[in-house]
Amino acid sequence: MRRYLRVVVLCVACGFCSLLYAFSQLAVSLEEGTGGGGGKPQAAVASWLAGGGRGAVRGAGVAGPAAHPGVSDRYSLKIQPVEKMHLAVVACGERLEETMTMLKSAIIFSIKPLQFHIFAEDQLHHSFKGRLDNWSFLQTFNYTLYPITFPSENAAEWKKLFKPCASQRLFLPNDMTTVRLQWGDILMPLLKKYKLNITWGDQDLLNIVFFHNPESLFVFPCQWNYRPDHCIYGSNCQEAEEGGIFILHGNRGVYHDDKQPAFRAVYEALRNCSFEDDNIRSLLKPLELELQKTVHTYCGKIYKIFIKQLAKSVRDRYARSPKEK
Repeated sequence: MRRYLRVVVLCVACGFCSLLYAFSQLAVSLEEGTGGGGGKPQAAVASWLAGGGRGAVRGAGVAGPAAHPGVSDRYSLKIQPVEKMHLAVVACGERLEETMTMLKSAIIFSIKPLQFHIFAEDQLHHSFKGRLDNWSFLQTFNYTLYPITFPSENAAEWKKLFKPCASQRLFLPNDMTTVRLQWGDILMPLLKKYKLNITWGDQDLLNIVFFHNPESLFVFPCQWNYRPDHCIYGSNCQEAEEGGIFILHGNRGVYHDDKQPAFRAVYEALRNCSFEDDNIRSLLKPLELELQKTVHTYCGKIYKIFIKQLAKSVRDRYARSPKEK
């Protein structure tokens, strides 16, 4: 009899200890839900890119119990904000239209929200602001306008180096680049030393800098910087032949003259394209017809590489759900 009594007492003691452990775990979970403080458990917050004021950098919108009263937070999940892609551009003189076309192409084909950093002459700011604000309904990009600025020492000389404002790209804010070089200490001595012997201005200075700092240089594959040089005398970018062109670089004014009509055809197609779905969907066929008219040139002979990635981007755009567009 005593043996059975001992077994019963032991079972009751074990059950009591288990109950105490369960209550302690419940208390811990409630403390974690309140962040260690008093009050109700905090609901998780979901965020995404949302519209803001005209011409300003727009912030992320938030949703949660405050935005949706009466909705239970028991099953709410914390959603990580989508990482933005940052794009910096310098525009001076008559480059407004060309810059806007480039920004439009980025908006059309990017799968991530975009943050534009636009360095432009003061007289261009109003035009940039007006046209970009007309696109604000898209809610897929933010932008910030910056003035053209150079170091106070030799500012006039920096501005006219190579092309107007081209050397502004040497003085982007430090937090926009991953190159941890002391530009201010490097560039001024190089300009004084080589200014009579450099043809390509800022590009020559960059070549000198990275010759001495190769570990800080990332070389783009040719299909990510496709220029007329890659096809003007015959195709010499195998990666583009295999996978298509990712970034088309219209240097030497080829978007605006008749020297390389294949490049101009792509530029004009994007310039004339609107953000209406039907227009974007119908972008490719007219462009292909225009490219077929350029087969008398070396670049035109391989025109299909100009639209391979464009076609894929358009397909991917319409394959995504409406919330992802």
